[in-house]
Amino acid sequence: MPPSNLISQLEKKLNDLIDNSPSGRGPDSDASYDREKERKKQIAEVLADICDVVRNATGPSDPSFFSKVDELLNKGIRNTHENTDERPYMESFAHSEASPVLLVASKDNVESMMGQETLRLLLQIFSTPGKYQNLSKAKEFLPSPPWPESPHPHMLSTRLSRFKPDTNITPVPSNTLATYIYQARCEISSEVICAPIRAKISSGGSCLAITSAGGYKQREAVLTYRVLDDATSTTSTSNTSAPKLRWINPKFGDRAYHISIHESQKLLFAADPNRIKSFSWGKLNGENYQEALPVHTMNSKSFDGPISVLSNDRLIRAGKGSVA
Repeated sequence: MPPSNLISQLEKKLNDLIDNSPSGRGPDSDASYDREKERKKQIAEVLADICDVVRNATGPSDPSFFSKVDELLNKGIRNTHENTDERPYMESFAHSEASPVLLVASKDNVESMMGQETLRLLLQIFSTPGKYQNLSKAKEFLPSPPWPESPHPHMLSTRLSRFKPDTNITPVPSNTLATYIYQARCEISSEVICAPIRAKISSGGSCLAITSAGGYKQREAVLTYRVLDDATSTTSTSNTSAPKLRWINPKFGDRAYHISIHESQKLLFAADPNRIKSFSWGKLNGENYQEALPVHTMNSKSFDGPISVLSNDRLIRAGKGSVA
């Protein structure tokens, strides 16, 4: 059977599973929880079958075929992350015997319970002069060393990604969507932030910013950012070269629902329903600040929609029926 026909069959099966998604925010009983768990398992199996079709496809590559595959994979992943009160999680579905999933053996110790970064931070605290100064010498508390840095093996590798030295990457330059599917193997390292609202990457990819809700009952605005091209500033609790995560308290009266970045001026813009504030993360000559500095505060009056920086260095904000 032609690969396109197989994909059509799998698309129908995937749509049937998605149509049976729960309408509320998570299961309300043990039985419904088990049904939802089984439904997500079946979705993962369909996505794995889609990847098998791509791997086994022969003959000339049809761009529309890979576009359809990419659409279905994204659709399945999005659905498993929606309608749940639990932390979104999906096991790898794109690996095969020839391209196995990259796993790190788990250890039943302190590190496996709290994670490397938390353990390193605690060791820094308890290793200060005093009655705890010898605690860090206990072998059972020492965290595993971080993975060594390695070159990014492909031009599409993101700046935040890290690769094991023995990873075998065989990209297919003729079709980037096929590369995404064929090389869908990774392990994610994360840091805790407040409840995210929106994320933005600058036009040149040098800054990643996120607006979040924090404080009591998540009523306060929080702005976090990473300067991705700053090799001199790394995460303080790790030996990796991940750019440092920085925090800003914009001091709004409400949550900051919108964000924009002016890369050439090194400015972060955040907005609540009434005001827009800007923060500079560094000097224009290339030197970055340890903490972003406040620059502007603007009253947006009745304009409370998204904000954007235009090419002529003007900042606009959407309102009802017009922009300002």
